[in-house]
Amino acid sequence: MGVLARVFEEHGLVTTSISLVRAHTEKVKRPRALFVPFPFGHPLGKADDPPLQTRVIYAAFALLDEPAGPVLRDFPEDVYSGQDINLAQASNVSVPESPADVAFEVTTLRPYYEQWVAAHLGLTTVCVTLADHRRLRGHVRNLDDCAHRPSDN
Repeated sequence: MGVLARVFEEHGLVTTSISLVRAHTEKVKRPRALFVPFPFGHPLGKADDPPLQTRVIYAAFALLDEPAGPVLRDFPEDVYSGQDINLAQASNVSVPESPADVAFEVTTLRPYYEQWVAAHLGLTTVCVTLADHRRLRGHVRNLDDCAHRPSDN
């Protein structure tokens, strides 16, 4: 996204972004970026915390007033400091030698999905698709098989 932001800026569009990995942001030299000290996958901070999420968004938008950079600012709040939240971090993810087992990942994440659904009165967009979330692993396995099937061409 950082390279894309630079292209947009070259064509007169002012951009801002939120970064979870400082080293990548520094290397790509995004025009304007807000580094947030949050876990991978949580660029706006804690779920169900609209005041925090609003502060993050406003801090990112405030960078639009900065001249073309690269500009990298730190979000001043670390709401996860000292907490054992047990979420995967980009720096902890190793690249597997073989293709990822996407269905296994879906199964591994299922308890977190079910916890979220329970906390939100059972409301989810999955029911809109009429898909049974308990069969999602099988659907993902089928899609993965199709994606890795040799082409007839």
